[in-house]
Amino acid sequence: MAGDSDQEKRWRRFQKISFDKKQTLKRIRKVEVVSLRHAHKFVLKRWRNVREVRRIVIFWIVAVGCLIAAAGLQLAWDRQSYQVEAGALNSTYAEAAIGPINTLNPLFADTPAEEAVSRLLFSRIFTYDTTGNLNYDLAKKVEVSENKQVYTITLRSDVLWHDGRVLTADDIIFTTDLLKDASTRAQIRGWDTIDISKKGDFIVEFKLKSAYAPFMSALTFPVLPKHILGDVPHESIREHTFSNTPIGSGPFVFRLLQDVESSGERRFVHLSANKDYYRGAPKLARVQILAVPDEAAVLNALKLNEVNGASGLSATAMKTLSQNHRYITVSQPIQGGVYALLNNDSEILADKKVRQALQRATNTEEIRQKLGDNVPALDLPYTDLQLEGDIPKAPDFDLTEAKKMLDEAGWKLDDSGIRMKDGKELRLSVVTTKNEEYQKALETLLGQWRQLGIGIDERVIDAADPTQSFVQSTLQPRAYDVLIYQLMVGRDPDVFAFWHSSQAVARGLNLSNYANDLADDILTSARSARSETLRNTKHLAFARQWLDDAPAIGLYQSTVNSVVTRSVRGVDARDVIVSPDERYNSVLYWTVGDRTVYTTP
Repeated sequence: MAGDSDQEKRWRRFQKISFDKKQTLKRIRKVEVVSLRHAHKFVLKRWRNVREVRRIVIFWIVAVGCLIAAAGLQLAWDRQSYQVEAGALNSTYAEAAIGPINTLNPLFADTPAEEAVSRLLFSRIFTYDTTGNLNYDLAKKVEVSENKQVYTITLRSDVLWHDGRVLTADDIIFTTDLLKDASTRAQIRGWDTIDISKKGDFIVEFKLKSAYAPFMSALTFPVLPKHILGDVPHESIREHTFSNTPIGSGPFVFRLLQDVESSGERRFVHLSANKDYYRGAPKLARVQILAVPDEAAVLNALKLNEVNGASGLSATAMKTLSQNHRYITVSQPIQGGVYALLNNDSEILADKKVRQALQRATNTEEIRQKLGDNVPALDLPYTDLQLEGDIPKAPDFDLTEAKKMLDEAGWKLDDSGIRMKDGKELRLSVVTTKNEEYQKALETLLGQWRQLGIGIDERVIDAADPTQSFVQSTLQPRAYDVLIYQLMVGRDPDVFAFWHSSQAVARGLNLSNYANDLADDILTSARSARSETLRNTKHLAFARQWLDDAPAIGLYQSTVNSVVTRSVRGVDARDVIVSPDERYNSVLYWTVGDRTVYTTP
């Protein structure tokens, strides 16, 4: 045995091992008991503890969630501090304007639609800024002689026509030659007494026969390109193809004239931004002017979303549109007003006493209320921007005093309530043109005057209807006793053209045929006054004389009413504008739509 191997010894020991079943079961039960004790201690008992503290657990979960949310809000807030909403770039602005468009040559612009296109396409030597003051456009420097008769204008040298040619003094002289020539038939007149000469490639000299204080206001005419039209006879300029395919130097470039309808009543003028514009490229990429025949067509274009803006609207339309949250309505006073022009050559109105009675019997506040909210008053031949100091006021509305004045003038009421004098009835012919505002003013005014016992024959003429020939049959022969009409005064207080007796001629603008030697002297001397203070004093004196003579009655200041959708930015109701087309003076900054831009944190 001694020689047995180790392997054999291990095998013999294994054979001697016995299996004790009872002992094994005892050990298994012991393990089971220990396992249950550990499960109870480390699982069941601790789970009950979790349930007991669940409120604390939930609290901490919510607290952690709040911290995460607060961090997110803080991040969003920090991002907002350097993000702002701005107008979108490269957008399109489409506007409806009352037409028609018969020409795109600015010298012949005669409708709101034509004037809108003219303002966007062409430059001027001077233009009005958003404060209503005259400012440089093409001009770079102005020198005025001591006697106020010679104006030397230095032009910018960086102005390009839309075809790439440089605008020079030759273009200015060419344009003024057109204005001086009656055969051109331009809408702009009054240049025939002014000498213009070239003093350099970018220097022009204007020489006047006598001092004329408001001369620089006349330098707001649109400039035309000599290199395109220089060889065209002046009498043929209007018919030239330029009138359909114009080349300008303004902020927008002509692209297309599109007839929307075969009748030509609806025409789209397509313009694109002038990237080389000398005052900076516009933010808009495109502008479209839709010419339509009347206000109903304007409102329809807005309704169909053909356009996102419109101008030249009536007070009634503005009131309706203001109730629609899609639109922003803008009403801006312009430098003109609507007057009851009293024909001083009329047999009845030649009597100053009768004119003064009508003046006192006119309740202009009631007229403005009938027209709508915020219609400005206008009592004088001037607007608020034109005079300073002790500005005179019109006499108060006083119907009793008006009746007394008519009695003193010999116009007595008969038993039927009609005023008679020497067997003749006090009856006036009152005329206005077809216009919602004028007609409302006329209706209210006549209601007031009829309380005096005055008989009235009223006529409303469609000035756009060639068969009624308003200018030839009514304006030029002064075929009325009273005319309800708008006078565009302008920014400068010079009102010579409207009230000097020399202008009481067929083609003149003195539509009241007003003549007073003292008033003539004041207006003439105010034109040549070298001091602005002295000019203001003279115009104040004329205003007092005008009120006393009562050649007309100021009813209200004119406004230009426009509307844009809320996506349009840059149109500011606070801008001061001289005439309706001057509302485009800020067009460089107009946008449509929004975009998010980042600023420096």
